[in-house]
Amino acid sequence: MNERVYLKGPVESLDPYGPDGYQVTEFVDKEPTRQISVFGEEWVSSLDAYHPLAGMTLGDQPLPPGWRPEDEDDDVEFLSQEEFEEYWAEAMRRRGSTE
Repeated sequence: MNERVYLKGPVESLDPYGPDGYQVTEFVDKEPTRQISVFGEEWVSSLDAYHPLAGMTLGDQPLPPGWRPEDEDDDVEFLSQEEFEEYWAEAMRRRGSTE
């Protein structure tokens, strides 16, 4: 069975005048598979390869060998799969409303 981990943490905008935000990432077997970055009203999903505020929209770094949840910084929050899916659904809704 695939091990899934969902993390939410702060992210800085690539635009020095843009808002900082947060990102929500799904890891399956320690590899990032889906990600949402939120900068104010701008929601960016990993369905697009690049965004001016986020850069690459899906991190390319897996969770390190021997990773443990207690190794995360205090500003990282663990989410349930249901919580992640709610973020993903909202990102998809917003993506659809701009096409």
